[in-house]
Amino acid sequence: MARRFISKEELARYMKDRKTFHRALLKNRFFMPDEDSKFTTVKLMKDIYLEKCYFPIDNEVKVRACAHPPKAKQLAEIIADMIDAGEYNDEKAEKQYKRLAKHIRLHPPEVMWGLQLLATINESHDLFKPGYTPPKV
Repeated sequence: MARRFISKEELARYMKDRKTFHRALLKNRFFMPDEDSKFTTVKLMKDIYLEKCYFPIDNEVKVRACAHPPKAKQLAEIIADMIDAGEYNDEKAEKQYKRLAKHIRLHPPEVMWGLQLLATINESHDLFKPGYTPPKV
């Protein structure tokens, strides 16, 4: 997966603050939520760059319509549960996805970004079916 476009030395410059680190990941084509999002922590960004956490790049991202999206916390659980139940080709991929699931549970992403992530991981999920309605909480 070694797909870094900036060197580790350059990254050291970017890691000085959250905003420039976020920009560095965008330059490397990672599909990042807004830099002000509670989901976008410095720890997450480090994990992404060090390939400890799965994160899609821009050309992998899929968009699907969801007429009745669940609330952010509910969506986070749906995504994290799906990741935890997944079957993975290798141990490294499994660890990367599980780390993402853990982060999603701690810091639920915004709904629109979460839906795009879910569609990227599983574009045929029930949320994207025409008759879907979120469960009552």
